[in-house]
Amino acid sequence: MTTLLALVVGLASAAVPPGMDAVDRGDAAWAAGDRVGARDAWREAATSAHPATAAMAEARLLQVSGNPGLVVHGPRMDAALARCPRSTEWCAVAHFDAAFFQHRLGLGPPPAPLAAHAPEAARLARSRWTTAPPPHVPTWTLGLSPFGASGYGFGAALVLRHPDLGLQGGTLGLTAGATLSEDRVLAAAVDTPGRVGVHVEASTRQTHLETTPHPLEWRAHSAVVGPRLTGPSVEGWLAGLVWLDIGLEDRRALGGTGAVTWSPTPATSTRLQGQAVRGGTELDTITLDIRHSPGLQGLAGRFVATTTRATDAPTWRTPGWGGGTVFRHGTFLQYQAPLLVGVVGEWRQPITRALGLTGMVEGGWTGRPTAGGGAGVWVSLPPRPSAVIRLDVAWGTATHSSGTHGISTGWGTAF
Repeated sequence: MTTLLALVVGLASAAVPPGMDAVDRGDAAWAAGDRVGARDAWREAATSAHPATAAMAEARLLQVSGNPGLVVHGPRMDAALARCPRSTEWCAVAHFDAAFFQHRLGLGPPPAPLAAHAPEAARLARSRWTTAPPPHVPTWTLGLSPFGASGYGFGAALVLRHPDLGLQGGTLGLTAGATLSEDRVLAAAVDTPGRVGVHVEASTRQTHLETTPHPLEWRAHSAVVGPRLTGPSVEGWLAGLVWLDIGLEDRRALGGTGAVTWSPTPATSTRLQGQAVRGGTELDTITLDIRHSPGLQGLAGRFVATTTRATDAPTWRTPGWGGGTVFRHGTFLQYQAPLLVGVVGEWRQPITRALGLTGMVEGGWTGRPTAGGGAGVWVSLPPRPSAVIRLDVAWGTATHSSGTHGISTGWGTAF
């Protein structure tokens, strides 16, 4: 009788909970690239009265709801888990799923293997995931970041980064920042989803530089709009460009700009970008930018070359490096020349999952040989890998014998 009762209890605990089919539909849709369908199915599953189903759905919704979702779906998941004893197979799977998705986003340690204490739960998990969990696609982040560089000033910025706009592959970036030296910026960039889409950039900046013999102040407004095409590893856009500058004298200019990017791997990209501007300013530039950026661990490298032909172009429109742009050992826009060539190597070493160090070397041509090096610290916040804040300090050669140094900070890795 005892054996029969144990068998009945075991069969009942392994029975598929109500709503679990919606979790499975969501997982299948996610694996097939239909993230909108996956989210809708998981939202349906989250309404289930069964705690295992609800907890598993809320855990999955964490990966599509940005960092604000951590304070919405996280408590709901915890409440469901509190009603779900690990002694039943499906609840054991739910606790495993919760730990897995939290760890994936940077919250908590990795889950303990299921097979060690619940072989039946491990079998259920394997059958549902077909031996692999749903693939990871970064979610969006909204945060307050330190903002600035030597020669530019330091302050704070509100930063929004969405790497999967509409859950269909588009991107959105928004920065609204200000420094204590009266510099302000509001900038946005959007790539609409789809193989054929639109590329849009818009910005307004108020900048104050302590140059000699007189400080330099200006307000610069820009807009870029044009079609965008994407393929499996290549994307490109071609757009019209409008400038309106207000400073020592007002300038209006029109032109065209475009870029082609080849990304053979997620960590490697080659980008060729150019622009031609006419009107109150004549400015032609071509830039080649090759990057290897393996996330927050390992050796990263970058090669950049920019050639410029300018006639009566203001300082703030002419390509310049320093202050966190390619060369971190310089001050903001310190290096400007008809030809700029830079090579940067960076080692990123985690100390914990949330904190790490960076060591860098950089060198190239800025009208003369230039070299530098430095170190930095980064903090990685959930949901990973989208939210990173960095602070770098570097020293290097300059046009005077004492050398130069620079401090830069901001959202995301340097490249």
